[in-house]
Amino acid sequence: GQHNVTVRVSDGAGNQREVSVTFTVTAKGGVSAVMGAAIALVVVAAVVAAALLMRRRRPRLPEPSKQERKS
Repeated sequence: GQHNVTVRVSDGAGNQREVSVTFTVTAKGGVSAVMGAAIALVVVAAVVAAALLMRRRRPRLPEPSKQERKS
């Protein structure tokens, strides 16, 4: 039958990400090696995307001008 796998992640700052993949398993042979690899690839991509989302850098503050540094 048809199946859906959804990976949801969020962090303490309120960032959220959700990735889903739908696949069909046939009664004759189950999940093929290619289908299993595709599912694993999607899950890994979702985890990497979530990690990048959570590691998003904060914007840098502008450096003080020369005049401000002398004060």
